Amino acid sequence: MNNNNLIIINQQFQTEFNQNLIQNYQNLLKSNQNYSDITIKIGYNLKEFYCHKSILSCQSPFFSLYLKENQINEIIFKEINEEDMNQIIQYIYTGNIQLNQSNLFSIWLISIKFQLQSLQNFIENEIIIKNFNQQYFLPIF
Repeated sequence: MNNNNLIIINQQFQTEFNQNLIQNYQNLLKSNQNYSDITIKIGYNLKEFYCHKSILSCQSPFFSLYLKENQINEIIFKEINEEDMNQIIQYIYTGNIQLNQSNLFSIWLISIKFQLQSLQNFIENEIIIKNFNQQYFLPIF
């Protein structure tokens, strides 16, 4: 490889690029039906989330396999809470999520279902394990 053609991207440019990419994904998500190619319906009220197969598939092995095997434009998850799904979609698109005591367990279960390994690991390692009280351990001897 010729070193004269080598371009090095500095950290500041990379950070700005990543921030712009996240903002663009956020804007894409906010644009509702524009450019979306799949609708996810949630809960018994079937709240609609307009999403993009390519983004879902890139971030989630579950969606990647499911969408590859099924040529569909709609998925229904009645068992998932609307607010939890909103948080999961925000995470898939931006990497940001708001966790609290009321949604921690349900978000963890959804992260397992959708195979969002980094979110699952974060919840398990950073929150559950670090905050697990030793009083729950039973003495063996």
